[in-house]
Amino acid sequence: MNLTVVKPGRYELKGTIVNDYKEELDSESEEVDLSAGNATVELGFDSEEFVRIDEVSRIHLLDLVLSRDGMELERAEYPYFTEPIDPKTFSTPAIRIDPDAVSPSGRPVMRLGGSRGVARMENESAAIS
Repeated sequence: MNLTVVKPGRYELKGTIVNDYKEELDSESEEVDLSAGNATVELGFDSEEFVRIDEVSRIHLLDLVLSRDGMELERAEYPYFTEPIDPKTFSTPAIRIDPDAVSPSGRPVMRLGGSRGVARMENESAAIS
């Protein structure tokens, strides 16, 4: 998620991904200290459950929540979904683990639909005050 930070502090971004059948694939959160200015916070999701279920499905990002110092600032209940993906073609550009990108918690970043990260919303920003 691209952010314009007005007030420095400890920020947390969290979200959950599910398939078309509402089966939870993974939940993740990242906490980072941000100073004033522009910043990007990415969530790294594990694709193991999606591959294990082995059913063609879209991946839906649900309940994306941004908080600062424990106080919720923004919530998007259904901010993003992919086109249908076959887990057997997991290595295609539609969904992949980026070996060069690691989230602040050390987990690999899963890239969906060519975006920089599942939680990053292109062309949108949040002004934080």
